[in-house]
Amino acid sequence: MLPTDKVALATTYDTTISSATSVTLNAGTKLVEITALSQPVFVKWGSTTVTSSNFDYLMPANSTIHRVVPFGTTVIQVLEQAASATVAITEFA
Repeated sequence: MLPTDKVALATTYDTTISSATSVTLNAGTKLVEITALSQPVFVKWGSTTVTSSNFDYLMPANSTIHRVVPFGTTVIQVLEQAASATVAITEFA
Protein backbone atom coordinates (compact mmCIF):
# COMPACT_ATOMS: atom_id res chain seq x y z
CA MET A 1 0.00 0.00 0.00
CA LEU A 2 1.25 3.48 -0.84
CA PRO A 3 1.93 6.06 1.85
CA THR A 4 -0.85 8.65 1.94
CA ASP A 5 1.60 11.54 1.47
CA LYS A 6 2.47 10.54 -2.11
CA VAL A 7 1.31 12.97 -4.82
CA ALA A 8 0.75 11.60 -8.32
CA LEU A 9 3.14 12.77 -11.04
CA ALA A 10 0.69 11.78 -13.77
CA THR A 11 -2.49 9.78 -14.28
CA THR A 12 -4.00 7.96 -17.24
CA TYR A 13 -7.63 6.83 -17.38
CA ASP A 14 -8.48 5.04 -20.60
CA THR A 15 -11.88 3.59 -21.47
CA THR A 16 -10.93 2.80 -25.08
CA ILE A 17 -8.15 0.22 -24.96
CA SER A 18 -9.62 -2.08 -27.63
CA SER A 19 -6.15 -2.43 -29.18
CA ALA A 20 -2.70 -2.21 -27.64
CA THR A 21 -2.29 1.21 -26.06
CA SER A 22 1.02 2.83 -25.07
CA VAL A 23 1.36 5.01 -21.98
CA THR A 24 4.56 7.07 -21.90
CA LEU A 25 5.71 7.49 -18.30
CA ASN A 26 6.74 10.77 -16.69
CA ALA A 27 10.55 11.03 -16.51
CA GLY A 28 10.45 10.94 -12.69
CA THR A 29 8.15 7.92 -12.35
CA LYS A 30 9.54 5.16 -10.14
CA LEU A 31 6.30 3.47 -9.01
CA VAL A 32 2.99 2.86 -10.76
CA GLU A 33 -0.45 1.91 -9.55
CA ILE A 34 -2.39 0.04 -12.25
CA THR A 35 -6.11 -0.64 -11.89
CA ALA A 36 -8.17 -2.79 -14.26
CA LEU A 37 -11.83 -1.82 -14.18
CA SER A 38 -14.72 -3.88 -15.59
CA GLN A 39 -12.59 -6.30 -17.67
CA PRO A 40 -9.16 -8.00 -17.38
CA VAL A 41 -6.21 -6.12 -18.91
CA PHE A 42 -2.84 -7.37 -20.21
CA VAL A 43 0.14 -5.20 -19.15
CA LYS A 44 3.68 -5.14 -20.57
CA TRP A 45 6.70 -3.02 -19.65
CA GLY A 46 8.53 -1.32 -22.55
CA SER A 47 7.78 -0.50 -26.15
CA THR A 48 7.28 -4.07 -27.41
CA THR A 49 3.61 -4.45 -28.31
CA VAL A 50 1.57 -6.33 -25.73
CA THR A 51 -0.44 -9.33 -26.96
CA SER A 52 -2.41 -12.11 -25.29
CA SER A 53 0.70 -14.30 -25.66
CA ASN A 54 3.31 -11.63 -24.83
CA PHE A 55 2.62 -9.80 -21.55
CA ASP A 56 4.11 -9.25 -18.09
CA TYR A 57 0.88 -9.16 -16.06
CA LEU A 58 -2.73 -10.11 -16.59
CA MET A 59 -4.76 -7.84 -14.34
CA PRO A 60 -8.06 -9.40 -13.24
CA ALA A 61 -11.09 -7.13 -13.51
CA ASN A 62 -11.59 -4.81 -10.54
CA SER A 63 -8.05 -5.24 -9.22
CA THR A 64 -5.11 -2.95 -8.47
CA ILE A 65 -1.36 -3.57 -8.34
CA HIS A 66 1.58 -1.39 -7.32
CA ARG A 67 4.86 -1.98 -9.14
CA VAL A 68 8.32 -0.42 -9.15
CA VAL A 69 9.14 0.67 -12.70
CA PRO A 70 12.04 -1.40 -14.10
CA PHE A 71 15.19 0.67 -14.68
CA GLY A 72 15.20 2.32 -18.11
CA THR A 73 11.50 1.71 -18.76
CA THR A 74 9.66 4.69 -20.25
CA VAL A 75 6.50 3.05 -21.61
CA ILE A 76 3.76 0.71 -20.37
CA GLN A 77 1.63 -1.18 -22.92
CA VAL A 78 -1.95 -2.23 -22.07
CA LEU A 79 -4.45 -4.39 -23.96
CA GLU A 80 -7.98 -5.44 -23.08
CA GLN A 81 -8.68 -9.14 -22.64
CA ALA A 82 -12.39 -8.59 -23.26
CA ALA A 83 -14.40 -5.78 -24.85
CA SER A 84 -15.07 -2.55 -22.95
CA ALA A 85 -12.03 -2.70 -20.68
CA THR A 86 -10.97 0.38 -18.72
CA VAL A 87 -7.57 0.95 -17.11
CA ALA A 88 -6.28 3.60 -14.70
CA ILE A 89 -2.53 4.15 -14.30
CA THR A 90 -1.16 6.48 -11.63
CA GLU A 91 2.52 7.40 -11.56
CA PHE A 92 4.57 8.25 -8.45
CA ALA A 93 8.14 9.43 -7.85
